[in-house]
Amino acid sequence: MNQTTKLSTKGQVVLPKSLKASHRWKPGTEFIIQDRDEGILLRPKTGGASRTWESIIGCLLMLVRARA
Repeated sequence: MNQTTKLSTKGQVVLPKSLKASHRWKPGTEFIIQDRDEGILLRPKTGGASRTWESIIGCLLMLVRARA
């Protein structure tokens, strides 16, 4: 499915509503942009990359306490 959009004078690109809906992207979703030979690649930034061991252990402790 090909759709077109324009680059604004502020350097912004508006994603088509149908594309945002099909990927369930909400306002504020962060993206990683990769420059490629054939163009650019836009991927949503996942929260897993920024997690620390301390935050993961903290989540596990909360689950254990909730079950007790």
